[in-house]
Amino acid sequence: MEALNQEVLEKLWAWCSGQERCASELRRKLKRLLVPEERFEGYHDSLKKDAYMNEERFAEAFASGKSRIKQWGPMKIRSAMRMKGVPAPLIDKVLGELDAAEMTATIDKLLEQKWPKIKANDEYDHKQKAIRFLAAKGYKISMAYAALERFQKVKND
Repeated sequence: MEALNQEVLEKLWAWCSGQERCASELRRKLKRLLVPEERFEGYHDSLKKDAYMNEERFAEAFASGKSRIKQWGPMKIRSAMRMKGVPAPLIDKVLGELDAAEMTATIDKLLEQKWPKIKANDEYDHKQKAIRFLAAKGYKISMAYAALERFQKVKND
């Protein structure tokens, strides 16, 4: 096996130092750097060995960031992680570690912010649009209905 190109490795080190990366992102980066495909595994192994890449660290950072910053629900996070090629057991582990209380607070806040902006002809339509919005953010329908119940209770008090 040929030695890895030091210049490419240095670029990858700098790139991986900025944020956590996954294997599929590395493949895209190596293609942009015009590295032959047969060399991809060597670079991947080198980055893992030197602790520049770690799939679990990536999954934890990705799930945490999408949950806290983008306010995504677990279903949308799961889908995005699958698209990134994260193994299913790791996705399950990371999503299981997300704080349920924080997620409940987030979905309640999203509903509270969205409710006055929804344009609807009647109460039923208003609720359906709110549920669709929360589902699109990646929350289970059951979570969306529970949030709507909590919101209605507070609104009626």
